[in-house]
Parts: sequence; structure tokens; C-alpha cells
Amino acid sequence: MALSRFSRSFADLSCSICIYDFDDPRLLPCFHTFCRRCIDGVIAAEYKDGNLKCPLCQETTKVPRNGSKGFPINTFLEKDFRLRDIQCDVCDEREYAVSKCRECDQNFCRKCIDIHEKMQGSSSHIVHPIQSISKPRLPSCRQHANEKLEYFCDSCNVVLCEVCIKYGHKSHSIQDVSSVADMYRDNINTYQQKLRELPDSNNYKIQVARQQKKLDRDENDVMDAINEQTEKFKRVVDDVHNDFVRQLLEALSDYKNEIKDNTGVVNKKCAAVNHLNQFAKLFIKNANHCDVIKYGPFLKEKLYNSEYGNTGLLNLKKIEFIPKDVSLNDVKRLFGFFNPAKYDVSFTGGVNIVQSFHSSLEDCTITSLEFMPDTSLWICMGNNGVLERYSYNGQKKAQIRLEHRIDAIASDSHGILYVTCNAEKKIIMFNKKKSNKREHFIDTEMCVRGISIDKNDHIVVGLTERDVFFDSTYPQVCSVTLISREKTVNKLHGDDVVQYPARVAVNHTGAIAVSDWIGLCVKIFKKNKTVGFFDGKRNGFRHFLPRGICSTNDGSFITVDTSSNCLHWITEDGNLQRTVESKGKMGEPYSVTVDNHDGIWIGTKDGRIVQLCI
Repeated sequence: MALSRFSRSFADLSCSICIYDFDDPRLLPCFHTFCRRCIDGVIAAEYKDGNLKCPLCQETTKVPRNGSKGFPINTFLEKDFRLRDIQCDVCDEREYAVSKCRECDQNFCRKCIDIHEKMQGSSSHIVHPIQSISKPRLPSCRQHANEKLEYFCDSCNVVLCEVCIKYGHKSHSIQDVSSVADMYRDNINTYQQKLRELPDSNNYKIQVARQQKKLDRDENDVMDAINEQTEKFKRVVDDVHNDFVRQLLEALSDYKNEIKDNTGVVNKKCAAVNHLNQFAKLFIKNANHCDVIKYGPFLKEKLYNSEYGNTGLLNLKKIEFIPKDVSLNDVKRLFGFFNPAKYDVSFTGGVNIVQSFHSSLEDCTITSLEFMPDTSLWICMGNNGVLERYSYNGQKKAQIRLEHRIDAIASDSHGILYVTCNAEKKIIMFNKKKSNKREHFIDTEMCVRGISIDKNDHIVVGLTERDVFFDSTYPQVCSVTLISREKTVNKLHGDDVVQYPARVAVNHTGAIAVSDWIGLCVKIFKKNKTVGFFDGKRNGFRHFLPRGICSTNDGSFITVDTSSNCLHWITEDGNLQRTVESKGKMGEPYSVTVDNHDGIWIGTKDGRIVQLCI
């Protein structure tokens, strides 16, 4: 094999390399074989600290003092060449012989031996495999040249001749070397079977190719859908069209880069496993008992730990463009949506963590979150009196610091953000059209905590006598109150129904859900009637500490349970639909909201924002 074959990076080695295709084959400690000249070339290019990494499995190997000459010759490969040089004595196709007939004294290839065994005159002949005829002979003892190494000492873990036993191992446990070698052969065969049960390495390459085709197909499908919808909006949405195409190409670029990286990883792993598997076949077939005992335990461990790896197909989600009905009122909102988020890290309990990022403050509790019509995300760090705005992809866009603590936030259909100021007993607002300039909206009779906005842009708030809920030595005066856009105030429910309405949410049917932090329950009202109640007890939750709550696009509610770090999905009538436990990057949730595309966003106690796909 010429050195030019390895002139490119060894990381590009293909698993199509055949174990027989070597010139002066040298065996590394990891049982991968390379030409000696090729190893010399790599040593010259990548020699560091006396070590060399195997180009296939990346195992670090100490380079001998005399370089590649110090690595042992793959004698098992040489022996196999001698066996393969025996050709069929019968046919003219110059096939390698696999069997020999004792009576005929002829070598047969696979095709000819089948015919030979079926013929009436030769069906009773005794046929031996070529390998059994050419079985490797045992080496001689170094101390007693006329004796073969036919025994194995269990006590000393060495191979011996008969004379050695008499002069130093009489009282030791002795076995026949063939039985010990057969045991290692059986072990190696067992681990080879593990590799045979893995999918073919070509399978993994095909899967990577399918990933690329899938992305190409998705790219074409999404582009066609975007262009078709663009024709309807042509006169007014050229800028919107360009924006969506940009999002698509950026997302595809990330995917394609991951596919490219994944292809190299899979190729290397497949090459390493296939190469090791070929060597193991030769080793089983050609190694003598002593070599099997010497190398068998290490080869067994290598085979046991071999695996092809994972192409990541399970985590690759279909990219879609979903069009909406045409309208001129809000072109970009109705054009459709394209989700550029990358489905990546973890999938547990039916929850895919799409992305996770940290606010600019450390160890702060995100007390509330709110998605705006322009898909930006506002977060409220109430105890710190800080508001921050982020893009859909987690880029910080703005920060507002107030001189006092705040509590919760909500927005109306016009993009106005409302903020409750709790002990300050007032609601302030920020209007994007006025450069998010702070404006006073209304003063309240009591501390104002939770806030939500219904489909008519009416504000629903939870009012409490005191700004803290944990001091419950005597009943508090509280109410759930509706405030119109004209600032008309109407009390909906009082302390006879809820004890501490710290968070509220309104769904598209007008149902109001209250997270009661003293009553430790969620109560749901509709048209001034209680229609639902949830405290977790009938569903087996002994402790339920409700905090953040929001409504979903289908009308149910999601509440955060900080006692078990769970999210509970609750219907209008208070029935539990599902529970998702917080794990890994989800952290300890405290607040929750839903965007227009059914994405779940949670704010944690340590200042993180996590997007989930359920």
C-alpha cells in the first residue's frame, strides 16, 4: 500500500479498507493493522510526547524506540495469505480452495466441493477444511528446544513444556494448552457474535445519506410552500418572504453542518469496528494456542466494547412551513410560521428540550414570562425589579431596571406589556410603539400580583391584602378583579372563594384559572361560577405547591408544581391531563407560558429560560 493512500488525514480513513491490503503489516496494541511505511508517515507528521493515536479507534499508543519497526508484524495475516494461496485443483476459475478430499488428494473451492459431495462415486469420501489441515503448530520451549509448549500453568499464568512442569511447576494446577486456548476462542466467538448482531456498517452510512436527502426534500417542500403563500401576499409581503427564507436557510445550514460532522464520526467508528472484526476472524483461524492465550483476553475486551455509534436520526425532526389564511391586517403574523429551533439535547418523558439559555442575572427567580405578538419573549425577575426581552432564539434585546420589586407580566393584542408592581399597588405598561417607554396604567386598592389578559384585551388580576403569602396567621382579604381597557374595575371573586390569587390565567373561552398559594390549589371559574378544582390529591400528589400558571392554545391550563418540580396540564373542569417531571436542563421551574406555536417556555429559580416541545 502506497503512503499516498494515507497522505490525507487519518481521520478520513474509510471502513472499506480491507485487512488483507497491506505491505509489511504491523499490529498496534489496539489490534488495528497498518503498513509500516504508513505508520512511519504518521509518526513523522503527528508524533507527540512519544505517543501515537490509532487512526481508526483513536487509542493512544506509545511509539517504540525504533519507530514502526518496534510494532509486531501481523503474523496472523501472513499465515492467512499462505492458506489463501491454495487454489482449487478442479475448476478453471482459479478460485481459492476451502476443502481437501483425503481419497482424491485434491483441493476444492466451495462450488466444486458441493458437486464432489453430491456425486455418487465420491459422496462417501472424507473431506477436511483447508484450515484444519494447515492448523498452526505449537512453538518450541525456549529453555528446552526439543519440547513443545503443550501445557498451561494456572498458578503462574504461563505456557510450559513437559520438562518445565517437572522442574518448577509440579504442585501447580496444569491444563492442556489446547483446552485453555479453546476457552479463549469460545469467548472471542461470543463477542464476535455481538458484533454480527449489530446492523451492517453500510446501514449507518445509508442512514446518514438519508438524513441529507431528508433535509434536501424538506428544503424543497418548505421553499415551495413559502413561494406558494408568497404569491397571495406578493404586493405587500416581499420583505416578510425574504425574512422567512433567511430563517429556513440558516436552520438548514446548522443541520447540514451537523450532518457533515456526523458523517465523519460514523465513518471512523464503522471503520474501527469492521477492522477489528476482520482481525478477530484471522486471529481465531490462524493463531496458535500461545498467541490466543497472550492476546485473547485483550482482544475479547476490545470486541466487547466495540460499537458503531449513533447517527442521531431519532432526534432529527421534520422541518415544516405551516401557512395561515390570507389577511392584510397583520401580514407577518398570518403569513405562517417557521420554527428554526434545533431539536437537540435530551428527550425524556415525552419532552423535547428545544433550547435553554440564561438571563443576564445569576441566581434570580424568573417570576413570570410573556410572549409578544412579534414572537419576542419578555421575562420578569420580580425580586430584582428587572425586565428583559429576548428574541425567539434566546438573544437578549433589551433590559429595563425598575426602582422597586415587580411580580408578573402579560401583553394584549396590540403588543402592550403590562407589569404588576405588587406592594406598590399599581400596574405599569410598556408600549413598543412608544419605544417601550414606561407609562402608568392604574393604581389598585390592594397589592396586585397575578395578571392575565382575555381575548377582549380586558385585564384580569389577583389582588391581595399583603404582598407576601407565607404570613397566613389570619385570613387575608383578596379578590380576582377584571379591569377594562377604559380602566373600569369589576370584582369577580372574593376571599370567600380564593385565599391568595398570586397567579391568574385566562383561556380563549373566557375561563379563569387561579393559582392559590395559600389554598394550595388551582381553581377555575367561568361566568362567575366555579367549574374546576385541582389540588393533586386525587391524582396521588401528596404535596402540591402551585406557582406559575398559563393557558394553552387548546384551552387547557399548565401550572407549575414546585413541590415536585412538575408541570401539570389541567382541563377547564379541573381534571389532570398529563404531568411532566422536570429533569436535566429543565431545572427547577417557577413560571410558565405558551407561544403561538404550542411551544412551552418555563422560567426557573436560577434564572434560566427553557423551551420545551411536548
